[in-house]
Formats: sequence, structure tokens, C-alpha cells
Amino acid sequence: MNKNIKRIIACTLTIGTLLAAGPTKYVSFFTTAAHASSSDADELTDIQLENSSGNSIKLYTDSSYDDKLDDDPEVGETYYAKTSASKIKLDIDGADEDNVRIFKNDTAYEVGDNISISSGSTTTLRVRVYEDAYDDDEDYSSSDYNQYTIKIKNTNSDSEDDDVNLSNIVLSKGSISFDKDTTSYNVDVDSDVSSIDVQANPEDDDYTVKIDGTEVSEDDDYAKTVSLSTGSNTVLVKVLDDDDNIKTYTLNINRPEKKVTQQNNNGVDVGIPNKMNNGITPINNANNAFNGVNNLVKGWKNDNGIWYYFEDNGNKTTGWKQVDDAWYYLDTDGKMKTGWVKDTNGKWYYLQASGAMAKSTIIDGYRLGADGAWIN
Repeated sequence: MNKNIKRIIACTLTIGTLLAAGPTKYVSFFTTAAHASSSDADELTDIQLENSSGNSIKLYTDSSYDDKLDDDPEVGETYYAKTSASKIKLDIDGADEDNVRIFKNDTAYEVGDNISISSGSTTTLRVRVYEDAYDDDEDYSSSDYNQYTIKIKNTNSDSEDDDVNLSNIVLSKGSISFDKDTTSYNVDVDSDVSSIDVQANPEDDDYTVKIDGTEVSEDDDYAKTVSLSTGSNTVLVKVLDDDDNIKTYTLNINRPEKKVTQQNNNGVDVGIPNKMNNGITPINNANNAFNGVNNLVKGWKNDNGIWYYFEDNGNKTTGWKQVDDAWYYLDTDGKMKTGWVKDTNGKWYYLQASGAMAKSTIIDGYRLGADGAWIN
């Protein structure tokens, strides 16, 4: 008989004899060789992850992040998490914290320490539970502790690949063609628009939405009023899921400077009131005004910081006045008003710093209709 065949038969008979003599003992022997652990070290009953803001990060049993860890973690198993955070903390139950160390490469961290997560990649942490309090000077073998492995994917650099989206963005002024995968939009508004309502609806009700740094909810209709300055304004809309994954939408809103026109080539400033006039006779209580060449002033005139509006006949305007598609209110002395005003019809209106009436927006928590009146 071939010698190799004889050796195979002999080995087979030997292994069979060992298993027959003590199956439990020898199976344990082979298992230990494949996966070492400590029978004297505690086993964890829970592992919790959180970001630097204190928000919890879920653990999964699979790398596809489909199955959440709902039971006690098992010694020797690998678990998965994902987050956009740059640092995380880890807490445990089931063992004395002095007996536990979290290893990132060769660096040992204690429970509750901040641990940096590599941006855009996966960081592997090994949670080890020792039989006694951990000693930095001790040389440990794999049979001296129970180990749990956690692989944490940082999604900060590939947030657009994550399924965290808004369903739409609605603006009270200007317009955009929204697509959930498009994260930057340019918006143009009129020069008299000093604020804009931004409504950002999440694709999932469990998502968190922040507009310009403020968290909004369903109770707020996921909306916030954002003040606009003249020129370029950047509004960030962020949506986060339960795993702290985030997507940021950017609104670049341009509010141009108000235009000032010249009339009759005589140097009189007219148009929307945003510029001081020079060389014009003070108004005081007169019903009309003249410029330096004795021509009647027409349109807007600023006198000592107060704006007036003059009709073509030179008379001061009082009450409501529409100029360039915007409504203004001038009191009985002809002075342009700003802020909240109550009309003779009993309705409240809000006049912006430019004097233009606000409409279809929210001011100080009060919603204004398309006609500018407060909807109570």
C-alpha cells in the first residue's frame, strides 16, 4: 500500500480516537486555537457610541447597515457604525470600566475618551475586557481578554452618497428647481426683499432639519424666516439621519442694491428711498418742496433722515402709496413709516426698513398674507 495513503488512514484513525475519547474537551481545544478569549473576563451586555454632541450612533451587525444590534454583543464578533462626526465616545455595560480599554491601532483609550475618526474612511476599534484592571506595563495575550471589534465609517466626505435627503425646498421669494441630489442653488430676489421664508421638508420624518443653524420641526412646518442683507447671502440647510449622517444644501441668495434714478436731469434723487438727497430746500411743514433751481421735487425726498414722497404736482403723499410694485405708508405729515402699523381697516401690516410692505412671509413669528395683512 502507498505510504501516503497509510499516513492519511493513520491520521484519520487518530483524530477519530481523540474525538471519541472526549469530544467536548478536544472540540474546545480546536475552537480555542481559532478564537482565543478569556473565560475569567466579563462579557459586555451593551456598547454605546455617541458623537461629540452627545447624539447616539447606532451599531449594526452587518456592513450594509441593515440589521441593528438589538441583543447583547457577542465576544469575538464585529459590529458596524457610520457617522459624519470627527470624534466619538464609547460607553459600556456589563464590566468594570477599569478593566476595559478601546484600541485604535496600538493606542489604548479609556471608556468615555474622545476618539478621532478618520475622515472619509473606516476606523477599526477593538474593545477589550480584561480579567482585572488594565495595566499599561503588563504584557497581555489574547487569552487574557474578551474582544469586540467595531468598524466605524466616516461619511463626512461622501455625504452625497448617503441616502439622507430633503424632499423639497420652498422659498417665499425667488425660485429654484429642486432636485434632492443637487446641493447648491443660486437665488435672485428683488432689492426690497429684506427677509425670506425657507421651508425644507425632509424625505423621512425621522430626519432632523436645520436652517441657518436653527433646528426646525414639523410644528414649524420645517420653515424659518432668514434676514437678508444687500449683496450675497449664504443660507445652509442641513438634514441629518439617526446615524448622524448629514447632507448640506446651500442657498446662495443675491439681494441687489436699490436703484436710484435721476429725473429732469436736475440732480434730484427719486425712486426707492435708499439715498440721501443734496441741495434740496427743507420740507418742514410745507406741502411741496423745491430743488436748488426752483423746480418742484417729484418722487422720493429725504429731509434730515425722514423720507417723503411727492406727486407730480409737488404735493406730499399721505396714506398708502404704490411705487415700483411695492407699497409704502406715509403718515398724515407725509413721513414714510417703518415697522408695524395698524391701518384704519383694523389690520396690521409690517413695513420693512426700506419702507416697503412685507407680504407672504413671517415677521416676528406673525404670518403675513399675500396682501401684507397679518393672518390672525
